[in-house]
Amino acid sequence: MFSHSSARALTKHKRNVPDDVLKRVTSNDGIVMVTFIPDFVSEARRQWAVELEPITKDLTTEAEWNAATEEYKKTHGQPPLGTLAQVADHIDHVAQVAGYDHVGIGGDFYGQSGDDLVQGLEDVSRYPYLIAELLRRGWSEENIAKLTRGNLLRVFGRVEKVALRLQDERPPSLMHFEEQ
Repeated sequence: MFSHSSARALTKHKRNVPDDVLKRVTSNDGIVMVTFIPDFVSEARRQWAVELEPITKDLTTEAEWNAATEEYKKTHGQPPLGTLAQVADHIDHVAQVAGYDHVGIGGDFYGQSGDDLVQGLEDVSRYPYLIAELLRRGWSEENIAKLTRGNLLRVFGRVEKVALRLQDERPPSLMHFEEQ
């Protein structure tokens, strides 16, 4: 399960899933849940943020991150916005490569606002607009049902079965990870 990824063929973000892996998701009946993070769905936005990542990677507070981002904007300009259409492009791509049985929605609004949200998908109240866009593109109601709930419920159902089987086979791990 890729819970918060999109299609690397469209946006070259390191957490997005390449086509060769999308094709393999079918072999284990998995799912790729397309996220709404602008850097994941807009190649222009990802490129804009390339030099920002090393600046913010070690920051520990939201205030530090906000200050660094505002400073970055002074020299790099405002970031390109991600769009609802781009999210739909990623959903379409995953469905075309992996199949309609292997795509879901992994929104991830992560408490952001403004240009850190995809235009048209600022919160869950905007999901109907995404569904309308996919229907406009020819998605069937059956495939919309798979996208919005069916595929995730299938995968989680299988996860629960494996968890129950493993609980019968061995006790829970008591391993502790030491801080390095």
